[in-house]
Parts: sequence; structure tokens; C-alpha cells
Amino acid sequence: MAGSVKRALNYTNRLRLRLSDVRLRTEPAVGGGVRMLLDNLKLPKHGGDIHGDLWLKSRIVVFAKQPKKDFLFSRAVCTVGEALSNGPDWVFQCDLSEFDDLMGIRFNLRVVAPGGRLLASLDEFRAENDRNLVAELLETMPADLGEESWFLDWSRGNGPVLLIDREIYEAGLFRNSPTFHAFVLPDVFRTIVNRAVVDFEAAIDGEESWTTKWVGFAKTHGGGMDVEAALADEARRTEIDEWIEKAIRQFSRKHSFKSRLIQSSQTDSYAERN
Repeated sequence: MAGSVKRALNYTNRLRLRLSDVRLRTEPAVGGGVRMLLDNLKLPKHGGDIHGDLWLKSRIVVFAKQPKKDFLFSRAVCTVGEALSNGPDWVFQCDLSEFDDLMGIRFNLRVVAPGGRLLASLDEFRAENDRNLVAELLETMPADLGEESWFLDWSRGNGPVLLIDREIYEAGLFRNSPTFHAFVLPDVFRTIVNRAVVDFEAAIDGEESWTTKWVGFAKTHGGGMDVEAALADEARRTEIDEWIEKAIRQFSRKHSFKSRLIQSSQTDSYAERN
């Protein structure tokens, strides 16, 4: 059940936390619903003009709401002092059993003083795995594609643009669709990384080309690879292919594409039966 948290009073001079300082993820819970995982929380050791003891004793509270649910989940995580003293492996996790699926949950993270005063906040953000995965790496544009849903356009010369059928694009069906992510994104990214490797150009004078960006994506998910050396040796082509596949598998695993698709399908089936 949701935790009971006293309503925080407004405080206009509160600290504004940055999204980069909060790592919050969601995943399917074992017994159904959603599990929230919060780690790598980077809070300042003092709250600016806030008294040090007050800051350290203040509670970190997470609120969650899904647009289709008339329900607000709230859970006190720990105090600021406890968060600062926790080691790098600390992870806070709890089940959001009131939510059926991962998509569209909006979070608010707040630091609340013992008397209810709101000291700091990060408002209206999504879990790391529920942000627009396409926009982070790839430019997208609407286009009239007939009965095709998507097409990779290479004509601009500075990397690919993912064209999305105009009706699908304007309806927002691709941005956070489990079906689109599971069936389309891995193939799109595999195609782009393969071409980026073939056309690879190292960064010159700090300028990052589209190929270095996508090779960097593959290195992040597939492990280090000396692309230039591997390309120079024809015998290592299989090694490159395996490296790319490893990167795509890890990317898919990181964002739970299959699990989210299955959960979305089960939720839709349940809704139809009821």
C-alpha cells in the first residue's frame, strides 16, 4: 500500500534538484504491478541557506501518479543524512502495486523538513526507462509514408533521420509505445550502428560526427572496441558483428522491451475481458 506522508507546505525558495542527479527506474514487479528503484541520488551536503541539521534530518519523499489513475502514491524513502551516508551500492526499491504498467508514470521527488516545509524538489519527471528513447539519439520527423510506419532517411549526409508516418507521429503512438520499442527500435538501431561502423570517423578537434555518436552508443552497451583497428582486419568482421549484436541485446535488456510489451499486452487483455 502507499505510504502515508504529511502534506508538505510550499516554500518558494526551495532548491531545484536536477534530473541528472536522480536515477529512478521502474520494472515489472514479480507479483504484478510496478517496482520502483531509486539509486545514485546526488544531494548537496547542505541545503544552501537551510540550517545544516534541519537539512540532514529532512525526509526524501517520492510521489507517483499515472494519468489514467485517480490515485497519488507517496513513499518516504529516508532522510537526507541517511542518503548522504549510504554507499554507492545503495538502492531503495518498493512496489507500486496500484499501477498496472510502467508507462506514463510521473514522479515528484521532494525533500521535506520535519515540520512539513518543502526544502527541495524535482517535479514532474519520468523514470529513466520511460523517457523518449528515440529522441535521445535520433532525430525524428513526420512524413507521408503510405502504409509504411517508418523509414530511415540517409539523404541529409549528417546521419540518419527516422521518418515516422504522419498519422502515427501526430498521434504520438511511437514515443512510448511498448510495441514500437520492442519490434522497431532494435532493428532501427542495429541498422544505424552497422552503417556507423562502416563509415566511422573519429572525432576531429572535439567535433563529434554522427558515426562517433553511434559507435559510442555501441561501446556503452556492448563494451569497448577499437573500431578502426577491427575494420582494418577483415578477419575481425565477425567480431564486430557479434559486438553490435551484444550492444543491441544489452540495450533491449536495459529498457525491458520484451517485459514491457508482454505486460502491456496482458493489461490490454484484462481490460477487454472486464
